[in-house]
Formats: sequence, C-alpha cells, structure tokens
Amino acid sequence: MNRWGGSVGHRQDTAIELDEPGNHGGPRPEATTHSLEPFPVGLARLHCTVPDTVTFCEAALQEISRRVGCEAARIALVSLEGSHIDTFAELPGQPAAAGEALRSSSTILANLFETRSFLEVIAHADGTHEVATALQEAGETFGFLHVALPSSFDGRESSMATLSLAARLLSCYLSCRLNLDHRRSEAAGDPTDLRTGKPDARIVSCSRGLSRVLERVKQVAPTDVTVLIEGENGTGKELIARAIHYQSRRADKPWVVVNCAAIPEQLLESELFGHERGAFTNACDRRIGKFEQAHGGTIFLDEIGEMPLSLQAKLLRFLQERTLQRLGSGRDIPVDVRFVAATNRDLAAMRAEGSFREDLYWRLYVVPIKVPPLRERPEDIEPLARHFLRLYAEKCKRPTPRLGRPVTERLLEHVWPGNVRELENLVHRLVVLTRTGEILERDLPQYIRPQESEALTVRRSPFEPLLSVIPASYPELIERRRQLIDMAGRCAERLEDQFVDSVLERHQGNKSRAAEETGMHRTLIHRNLRKRRPTNPDVPDFPGH
Repeated sequence: MNRWGGSVGHRQDTAIELDEPGNHGGPRPEATTHSLEPFPVGLARLHCTVPDTVTFCEAALQEISRRVGCEAARIALVSLEGSHIDTFAELPGQPAAAGEALRSSSTILANLFETRSFLEVIAHADGTHEVATALQEAGETFGFLHVALPSSFDGRESSMATLSLAARLLSCYLSCRLNLDHRRSEAAGDPTDLRTGKPDARIVSCSRGLSRVLERVKQVAPTDVTVLIEGENGTGKELIARAIHYQSRRADKPWVVVNCAAIPEQLLESELFGHERGAFTNACDRRIGKFEQAHGGTIFLDEIGEMPLSLQAKLLRFLQERTLQRLGSGRDIPVDVRFVAATNRDLAAMRAEGSFREDLYWRLYVVPIKVPPLRERPEDIEPLARHFLRLYAEKCKRPTPRLGRPVTERLLEHVWPGNVRELENLVHRLVVLTRTGEILERDLPQYIRPQESEALTVRRSPFEPLLSVIPASYPELIERRRQLIDMAGRCAERLEDQFVDSVLERHQGNKSRAAEETGMHRTLIHRNLRKRRPTNPDVPDFPGH
C-alpha cells in the first residue's frame, strides 16, 4: 500500500442510509458459515460469543474488511485525560507497511476529536482513501474506527453506510465491554496496576515502552529466575523490583533491600552475609545478614555496579551454591532466596574494562529488564503528574489542584534528567506552594518556565532526547517516530496559540480585525480560543477590551 500522504479531504457529518453492503475494494475471502448473515447480526454474534475485548475488536475488523475490502484497519481509543490517541486493536494479517502508515496518520483522528464530527474521508492523490468514524457514548467521543481503502475503492454509498453502521454498533458494544472490563479489574485488582506492597506507590503508565516492561514483569514474577533491572536514576527500578516480588508466590515472605552504594565497602560483607560474635573488633554479638533475613523471600541488590570486586567473588559463589558462611564461621547455611538486582551503570562496559566480574555478570544477566527514561516516554508525563497531584494533595489534606494546558505543555517540553523522581518532587512542591485551585505557569520553577523574552525560542530542543540515540529495533523506530509526530503536533499547536494571542492583543481582542490583518478566518480564531477557554471563548484576556 502507498504511504498515506498529502491530500485534500471532505467531511460527511450526517449518517448515511444503509444499503445492502458488499465488497468494494479487495478480494473477497472464502465463504464461511456466517458469510451470508446480515452485517449487524454478524457483529452481534461476535459480541455475544467472543469474551476477550481485543479479540472481539480484531474479529469485528475482519467482518468489516470482508464487507468493504480494507487494506488496513484499526480501532483507536482516546486516553482518559483526552491527551492522546492509542491503537487498541488492528486488522489481523494486514500488511505491515499498510498498518504502520495508518498508525502514523493521526491528523484525521485529531480533526474528528476536535470538531466532534462523526465521519471524515480523505481522498489521496494516489487514489487511496482514508476513512475515520467516531465511536461515541452520550455524545462524547471515546475512540475511532480508522480504515485504509485501496485505489480500487469506488466510493459506493453502501460501503460508507457499512462503515457508518459499524461505528455506531461498535460504539455500543465497546462502551459496554470497556465499562465491564473496568468493573472486573476493580473487583479483582487491576492486573495492569501491579501490586508493589506500598499503598501510595503505583506504576502509572500509558506508554508502549513501559507497557513492554510490565508485560515482562508479569512473565517473570511467578518464577524464581534472577532479574537484572537496568535504567537511569529515578526511572523507578525499585518499584519494578517490588512489583516482581509482590506478584510472585513469595509475596507474603520477606522483601529485603540492600543499596550497595550506600554501605561502606568494609561493612558491606558483614551486612550481606552476617557475622559471628568475635569475628572482628567490636563484633560483640552475632548478626544475621541480609541474605538470611530474606530467606523464603526476595533480596533486592540496588546499585550492584558499585559492589567492590573483592566481594563480587563471594556473591558469585552464593548465587551458585545458595549457601553462605557468616564471617567468623565455617558452617554452610542454606538460604532460599530470589535475586533481583538493579543498576544505573553499563555493566557490559564495566565487564569489558575489568571492573565487574564476567562470571558474575552472566550469572545476573538471566532476564534483563530495561526501564526507559521519562524523556523517551513523554506520553507518561501527564498521567504521572496527575497521579502525584492526587497523591500529595491527599497527604497534605488539600483539594487536588487543576493542571492547566500551558503547564502541561511546559512539563512535556522539559527533558527530565532526574526522570520520574524529579517529576514527583516538582509536583509535591507545587501542591505545597500553589495559592490557587489551578497550577499556573508562574508556579513552575525557572528552569522549567520559559523566559518572557524567549517567546517561541526553546533553549533545548524537545526533540533532542528522541533523536540522540539510534533505535535498537524496528518497533522502537516506529514508536520513536510516533512520539516525534505527537511532539511536533503539540509544538505546532503552541505556535498557533501564541500567534493568535499576539494578533488579538494588537487589536484588543477584536477577532474580525485580527482575521482581516492575518488572513486567518474568524471561525478558526474562535475555534482556537474555544479550545483553550471552553467556558467562554468570547471573553478575551487582553487589557483595554
């Protein structure tokens, strides 16, 4: 399929009367036992017989494709905050290039969401068509049916009617299913909200990068396999380690944490392995080490890259034999413990230079989990910020302040060298210091708030983190490209907002004169203001009007 590019499109905002659906754009698959049933009956049958929601959506897309001949199709859902749109299900077996092109074409969905329209069609120069219909509940758009039709598509009204009908039926079925899934998750404990053993410590994410990490956590947690968690400071490595322990069969057994960087080298061996009375000067009593304390449970060795070479050999032996000797004792003590380690260092490079034992490296490197930094998952910034707002507002016994769009944009533009820990500390500060019910740009620290004189200039490009490292795989490349497109869209919106504000300020808020000067239609100016001030877009924020 050709790349979706370019284009003049038209919008149809009214429903189309349903004619007899047919196949108008691709080879008809072989007939099945259900191939002659009416389309609504087929969709209802799937709803009643397919329990899993994603599988239902995939089967529904296949049913739709049989009727209209899609080259690619997907169902996309709007996030709870309304800040982004993510693919929920795709047409099984669709060409990879066609599916990727459809995923990267987000403008048509953004237009539908912004204008609250029901259906939009784009006819591309190469003869292909792109059709999106809104999935709505009680007048609110919560998702989209998004399809790509080949150049052989003839635009027949019956095919458009089929897509229109499909969107209305899917709106009903999906709304019921998603609400039911949510209630089941709440009743059983949401499986995506992994237990961490701390009521106020949740793993909050909607990014694909961290979703892959959480899937790996679910895979390894029921086993006793050794896990090595890698990532920068502040990315949440200990939270991931806690999730592994508290999803495992050892969840009701000890959880013991040792920070290898925080304990002096001369004390670390005694801290880990314990000692007998009189083993060394001032050893007045027997001490049980951390490994023994963790018997039956999990030991988490944080910052294991800081462990001295002299102790690495003893740790290796313990990992191999699962027995230890306290300092000052020759007796072997068997210990049943699961190992989870974490580091912010490049252990492979340390192994190559000789500062980390190669045999210990391979003993730890059984299942590696790489936690991406916050700058590589910008879609997590807003959900995390809102989570911390609620958390610290409750702790401080205050109402939860609102997070306005300008503040959200500043947060999205920041590079976050301190990752999630930096964001958490910032939000805690804002909850404590904010004087109103809404966090404003003036409440942000100077290193996040742009200078007044900078206008549209950004000191550090928000794209830099996504361009500075070459993707390690093709899926990562696709994800990185999607993030760049989303970020570029947000920057373009900010540019438009500042342009509109600037010209309105010159004309004391008069939209007609502003439109006449700039050539920008008055309705577009009004739409821009309504988007940012939905309660009363006609009241300007400019002095003298």
